[in-house]
Amino acid sequence: MGATTKGNTYKRTSRCLTNTTQGSVEVKACISKKNRQQWRLKAGTLSTKHGTTCLLATATPGVGSSQDRRADDWSLTGSRQLREGTQCLSQDDFVLPKPRLRLRACDTTSPDQRWYVGKRVNASAASS
Repeated sequence: MGATTKGNTYKRTSRCLTNTTQGSVEVKACISKKNRQQWRLKAGTLSTKHGTTCLLATATPGVGSSQDRRADDWSLTGSRQLREGTQCLSQDDFVLPKPRLRLRACDTTSPDQRWYVGKRVNASAASS
């Protein structure tokens, strides 16, 4: 995530959406080829690499079943935002006391809503 168009490898400062073993999602340091950091966007569903769980569009985003109605409205905008309806996936600044991943109003000027997409993504950009 961040404002750059390429992944930032300097001192491992790039951050990736990570599926935790507790059924939640967090933004953590990117680790090459880490399965819990690989996602695919297909037909509005943002799922983990093997498609077993999906990102749910809830106030505090988490993972759940692809059958859940909150899992099928994601799109990737031309500004590299992950949008669900009128809200976008956003990561609070890490300098805040309790930074968290959340949905909030989409803002194309906000770097906390920009997600770097690797070459192997299964998604197409939607208009913002």
